[in-house]
Amino acid sequence: MNSPHFLKIPIYRLSQDLYYDERDKFIEKEISDSRSSQYVAEFYRQNPNEEERDRERLRNKYGGAWNYNEIIGFIELHFVGTQIRGEYWLTKGKRIVRTRKKVFEWKGHKLADEMEIPSNASNEKIFSIVQEYLNNCRKELKNRYIDTSCLEVLGPYLNWRSLMREENPYEKKGS
Repeated sequence: MNSPHFLKIPIYRLSQDLYYDERDKFIEKEISDSRSSQYVAEFYRQNPNEEERDRERLRNKYGGAWNYNEIIGFIELHFVGTQIRGEYWLTKGKRIVRTRKKVFEWKGHKLADEMEIPSNASNEKIFSIVQEYLNNCRKELKNRYIDTSCLEVLGPYLNWRSLMREENPYEKKGS
């Protein structure tokens, strides 16, 4: 049985910037296509609030906000003995496309090869190894965005040695 995970790292279909660029292009195309009608162009000139209302409708039609809506998977980080490992969860389906209906399924007990953590490693060293592990995961998931922003903020302040002992069922407490 695997030890419990200590952090879920979201995997996005694409980066936030790219998502909003694609969404903006979609909206501009839809608005310009509708403006090609003389009637719609005149309607927007007389009712500027309606164009903004249409833009909002198109933002929602495209998929809304990037955060949470574009998550396609997770890496669940946990320690196994003296190693860091990340279980891989991904949305179900043959192709990963923009969608609002997601079912996540387990894809494997590891995404990248485990990394060994020396028994005398400092908190800083353990954090560095966790970051390196996630960089290895990025190499496995080309064209995907792995969001480590929470880890980057919290990581320097965590007591990784203590967390590793808590997550490691084979190591005695207090050692």
